[in-house]
Amino acid sequence: MGKVKTEQFDIAVDALLLDEENPRLGSATNQSETLRKLVELNPNHFRNLMLSIKENGLDPGDSFYVIEHEDEEGDYVVLDGNRRLSALRV
Repeated sequence: MGKVKTEQFDIAVDALLLDEENPRLGSATNQSETLRKLVELNPNHFRNLMLSIKENGLDPGDSFYVIEHEDEEGDYVVLDGNRRLSALRV
């Protein structure tokens, strides 16, 4: 197994893409469907997450873990943090 390089850097929210192959959701065909499925996982939890982010902002200790999108230069697929990104978008 090769080494994995990690680094921390700032990325605009608009450059973050939800993971359409998120194992919690099964495959989704686009970003809108992925967002809908994430909300439907647990609507009450999602609402509470949105309210918490609105009132307190994001926890600086909870980074998004991303990889560069294969086809879209400058875009990143979120591997960890899809619910937080969804809450920001809604």
